[in-house]
Amino acid sequence: MGLRIAVYKSGRKSWRHRYTHFSKKCAQTLGEYPAVNLEMARERVRENKRLLAQDIDPKEERSRARQALTFEEFCVEQYMPYAKKQLRAYKDVANRLKLRLLAAFGTVPLTQIGKRHISELHRRLSDEVSATTANRYLSQMAEIFTCAVEWGFATENPARGVVVEVRSGAWG
Repeated sequence: MGLRIAVYKSGRKSWRHRYTHFSKKCAQTLGEYPAVNLEMARERVRENKRLLAQDIDPKEERSRARQALTFEEFCVEQYMPYAKKQLRAYKDVANRLKLRLLAAFGTVPLTQIGKRHISELHRRLSDEVSATTANRYLSQMAEIFTCAVEWGFATENPARGVVVEVRSGAWG
């Protein structure tokens, strides 16, 4: 099957698929464990084998698919099924996406969203609603992009490092 798990010095683990394409040995990282469980990894290997049977390199196909994937497509096709299974606050996630996040980033390619875009959304939400709500949206974006990075759809998390707004309240 060619499915392996790589364990790094840091303790992180990720699934790998080793295969041969036109007499060339190749390897593809399928995702980080435990975000990608054994069954998901096996399904990705089966999909890779279907592509190899058509003489398509799975690594190139995945790269091409990643470039065309929009924020909305990633959220609907990849993140929401995960959130539904893994997160207790699934309905809150769905509401945040529906109310503001898909409106702001829905048609933008996932890899084109940068720190500046997320920072602008955070600042705008702080003015429109509250700093606390804006921080919840920021946290949600960070979670979405963490999954995108772990699953190989993005190379970096643009929500990481965005300055969280703290406003003085009744105690300030």
